[in-house]
Amino acid sequence: MMISTVTKKVFTYIQTINRALNFNAKRSFYTVLIVLGVIPFLFMAYIGLIANFNSKSIMYVLQTNPRLTVLLIIALLDLLSTYVMWMIRDSIVANRRQLRFVMLTVIFQQLLVANFMVTGFALMAIVMSRELPTSNNKSAKQFWIISSMATIMYMFCLLMAIKVM
Repeated sequence: MMISTVTKKVFTYIQTINRALNFNAKRSFYTVLIVLGVIPFLFMAYIGLIANFNSKSIMYVLQTNPRLTVLLIIALLDLLSTYVMWMIRDSIVANRRQLRFVMLTVIFQQLLVANFMVTGFALMAIVMSRELPTSNNKSAKQFWIISSMATIMYMFCLLMAIKVM
């Protein structure tokens, strides 16, 4: 009883934010894609700045700091996930089931690597997916395979990060 009340309050709060920002399901999905696509480039620029401040090469910085190397691998996985979702975006936003599956996969993957910003935007997309039609369209089956492989890679990155820390 308590969990359903808290869940309803959270969904109501997210819907209020979405209405204030004038989001719908497609805009929420594209926001997830933008954030997932921009963060890796910002992180690569950050690594470049570290290398420049230390007057070293990027390869030297990555070889001497394994944490940055693991984070770079995670950023590249984010970029790969963005590319795959962009290529099949029409079939993802075509129905509610596809969008929810993709966003739940993204939430799980990003929680593995503690990326809470993308998780928040993906939650918004799930809440806003109520406006999409429900159909049994199986057009994005390729994403099921790719997302399972990407999830395994994110788990591997989590294990590497735990070992390095």
